[in-house]
This record gives sequence, C-alpha cells and structure tokens, in this order.
Amino acid sequence: MPEQNFLFIHKDAGSRSLSRSYDEERHNLRRHVRLNRPAPTPAKAKRGFALASGKWARLMPKTPVPAPDVALHPAPPPALAPDEDFQGEEDQIRAKPRTKPKTKPKLGTESEDFKAEKDQIQVRAKSGAELGTECALSMINGNATDPFGTSSVTIDRSVHRLLQYFLNVSHPRNWHAEVRASKGEYRFRHFARGRIINCLRNESSMYALLASSASQIHYFEGTTPPVDPGTLIGKALHATRERVSQTMTSDNNDHNNNHDDNHPTVVDIDLVFDIHALANADFFRFDLHAARIHIRVVAQLIHQLGGTGALDRAWREWFIAGDEFIAAEVFEKPFFHHSICDPGSLREAGFDSRPGSSAARQHVYEATILDNTDAFVNNPDLRASAIDIIEVAQEMQWQAKIAQTDGSKLPQERVRWRHLRAGALRSRLLHLDSADEEAEVTRLALLTWMYMVTTVVGRRRTMKVIASRLYLTLRARFRSSGTCSVTGGGGNVARNGDSFLLWALLTGACASEGDRGLRKWYWDALSSSYSLASKAEGKELTASVVFKLVGQFLYCPDVQRPTIEDLLRENAVVGVGVGDTSNPI
Repeated sequence: MPEQNFLFIHKDAGSRSLSRSYDEERHNLRRHVRLNRPAPTPAKAKRGFALASGKWARLMPKTPVPAPDVALHPAPPPALAPDEDFQGEEDQIRAKPRTKPKTKPKLGTESEDFKAEKDQIQVRAKSGAELGTECALSMINGNATDPFGTSSVTIDRSVHRLLQYFLNVSHPRNWHAEVRASKGEYRFRHFARGRIINCLRNESSMYALLASSASQIHYFEGTTPPVDPGTLIGKALHATRERVSQTMTSDNNDHNNNHDDNHPTVVDIDLVFDIHALANADFFRFDLHAARIHIRVVAQLIHQLGGTGALDRAWREWFIAGDEFIAAEVFEKPFFHHSICDPGSLREAGFDSRPGSSAARQHVYEATILDNTDAFVNNPDLRASAIDIIEVAQEMQWQAKIAQTDGSKLPQERVRWRHLRAGALRSRLLHLDSADEEAEVTRLALLTWMYMVTTVVGRRRTMKVIASRLYLTLRARFRSSGTCSVTGGGGNVARNGDSFLLWALLTGACASEGDRGLRKWYWDALSSSYSLASKAEGKELTASVVFKLVGQFLYCPDVQRPTIEDLLRENAVVGVGVGDTSNPI
C-alpha cells in the first residue's frame, strides 16, 4: 500500500479501536496537520492563522477537546501536492470541534478567541521543534483514556510507517492461511488495532512494537527501516525497566498505606506482549539467545497470570507461534505444549473427511513408506505424527482445488482448522525425542517439509535452518554406516526406507534454496542414493523420476513444483517443463 502521510488518533473513554467515524464525528477529524508544510506567505495569511508555525511534523498534540464517541482512525492523506494551496475551511487546524459556523475575523482584526488559539498553537509548535519527533512517544502525562493529554495525536512519519507495517504485514502474517482464503480479512484483526491503542498508553509498548517492526523490515524485507532496530530495542528495555520500577513503587506505597486503588499491576498482559515483541525483534536480527530468554520470561509471566487457558484465543495463538519458531531455530523444545491450540483430527474437530481421503490414506499405507521405514516402525509417536501430517496434506490439496475453482465455497472454518493443526503438528515434532539417527533424520525431514509447505514466506528462514541440521544428521549417518559414495564411503544404500530417504534428500534440496553448496550436496547424495537403490549403477535422474519420487510420500504441488523445477534447471536435468507426472496424495 502507498505510504500515508498522516495517522490521526481520536479517542475517549468509550472509543472503538480504529472504527469508522460517523457524520457527527467528522467535525472532530478536521485537525489536519500537513507534514513538511512550508510557512505561508503574508498574502495567504487569511487562509488560516495556524499555518504560521511552519513545520507541522514536529507539532506537539493540541489541547484536549471533549469529543463524542470518537475512535482511533487512520485517515488517508489528502490529495494535495506540497506546493498546492489549502482548499477552504476544511483544511484548517481547529482547536475546537465546529458546532456552528463562526464569523471569520477580517485580516488584521483578529478576535480575542482567535488570538488565544493562535498564541497557544505557536507555543506548541515551538516546544515540538525543540524536543524533536520523539516527544510524542516520551511525554505521557495524561490518563489511561487519553495518555497524551489530547484528543488528537500527531504521529511522526517514520513511526507511522512502522505501525502500518505491523497492522498490514507483520500481524496478518501470523494467520496467513485465513488472510489468503478471505482476501485479506481474518478474525483477529481487532487484536492488532488494540495493540496500537496500548502503544499510546505505554512508552515501553510503543518502543517494543516499533523495534519488532523495524527488525523485520531490515532483516527480512531487506530494506532500511526509518529507525535502527537496535536503538529501539535499547529504548524499549529502558522504558520497560522504568515502567516496572514505577509500578512496583506504587504497589509498595499502596501496601504500606493499605490502599486498594485500581492501578496497573507489575505483571499484565500488555507487559507480556511487549516482552514477546522484543523476542520477535531479536529473532529477526538473528540474536536467538536473547529471543529465547525473552520467550522464557513470557512463558513464566503467562503462568503467573493463570496459564494459557486464562488468555484470549488471539493472545494464546500469538504467543505460541512465536515460541514455536524460536524453538525450532535453536533446536530446543517449545515452552508451550503442542496440545494447547491443537484442534485434533478432522473428525475430532467435527468436520467430515473429504470424499476419497480414507482411500488415499490407505494407499499410502500400502505404499510401504510407513511400514518399511525403521523410524516409523520403531517409534509409534513418529508414525502417528506422520499419519496426521498426511491428513493435513490431503486437506491442503482439497482446499487448493476449491480455491482455484470458486474460493467463495471454501469453508473458512476448515481453513482455520488447517492452520491450527499444522502449527500443532510442527510443535509436536519439536517436542519428540529421537532415540537414534534414523529417527532424527525422519523427524527433521518431516519438520523441513512442514515449514516449507505450511508456513508463510516470512517464516521460511526456519525451513532453511532445519534443512542445514538435516544435512549434518544425514552426513553423520552416512559416515557411520559407510553407505553413501558422496561422503567417501561405498557399498549399497539399498535397505528398508529407501523411498523415504530419497524423499528426505529431495525435500532437503528444495528447502536449501539460496545455499548452492548445500543444495549441491543434497542433489549429489540424491543421485548416488537413487543410482544405488535402483540397482542400476550410473542411472541418472530425470524430471519425471524426480516428480515420481516426491509424489510417493508428502507432496504439495502448489508450493513444491516451482522449487523442484528450479532445482532441476540448476542441475541441467533432462525433461524439465514437460509436466508434473507425480500423483500427490
């Protein structure tokens, strides 16, 4: 979306977050502050006395004005070029909502009311220019409803950009399946809007959220954020310490005076979210140790608040998702259990399985993948996880076909089930313990495929990290058994689980996009293993053979086909582009 020049925030005790304004409220939405507006010439002074102060980007908030039910509302920028004139009364900055037309004083004969308002605004502009753009974040002198002491808050352009990134990119990405299926809408959008309101109440919340957005813009989007993420993290930590210290002092005073007033407690859900935002910021800037520490604190504070069962569903899913991705990259178990947000199988969730799904699953069982792979035979938990993953893969195939024909017929509840079930299965695999290298290879291969297919692009970094761990485990296994010529060993790799091993190598190659050395190792191992397993030394892989191999187990054409075709082109494989001959389950 194009960058907006304004973010107007109107609020009172009964406001609704980011709601649309009604006609009677629009009189209070006309305090437009033009960013970087040059000072007017004397000939244009009659167009508005408020233009005399010049640089509006540094204006402090104006005096609070009583307003009806006015809500937090991001207004689009007016379609005026910087050198155009204001068009009439609607573009003037008003210190009071207009209830009836005022008689505008003639030039040079200003009334007393206009003089008082003019002097007040000029003083505000002077203080804003001296304090800089950060004053809107640091001066929190109001009450809980209006912490800035005003009914209208002007947001700096850089701050506005970071907040818009959170609203329109970062937060929806956590529920990407619902966003794609419903054309940008998802049920927890109000949750993001509530976070913006909380930023206006707490300086620490504002800095933490800005740090998270800036970190994602810099380290994931690959663009320069308006503010350095490290600077924002430092400010957020300092503001959080001050906030906790002040709250603890207030608690001690109330305890000594036997007061029971309503005031913020040391541990509340907003503080937990702020710490989670810092974990997210550290995660994207590759400081996984700090991110893991923050998530541990989040888990401990949630336990003090009554556990995940006491949280709203939006909070619960948000915290669990962050815990899962950080745990996956440090190869540790998540702090939250996978069953917290697990909806169960389709039947357990109250949905009817799609026609033919049972037959498709039986076909997989008869294909000997599960029955002839040692890890699935010896580890019942790993086998059960694989069966549940197969069900998710089938549901993804069915939903993809429905979306291609008529997306409006796609049941949103089933889309949500797929999203929650996939996250629960990823977390379950992270919690599993591997007794040997065979089980660890199987677990990592399943995890790699799950992160490749069931997560949005913003989380594909985790897929690459797990693919690297899979490479180390496979190399150690090949060296210990001497069954792969790629690592200098020899012999025959033909044994139980050949099909799954080939599928795992192909999955690792697809997941290693961007790392040519690792991708080449996977491809060479795949070629050698296929040649030995097929008992035809020197037999080369073709495009049709590769698609057949990947289609023997888990395969999602919409996601994997382009990646596989790129892999085949990199290795000059014959038959690229002739079509996908696989038979995905």
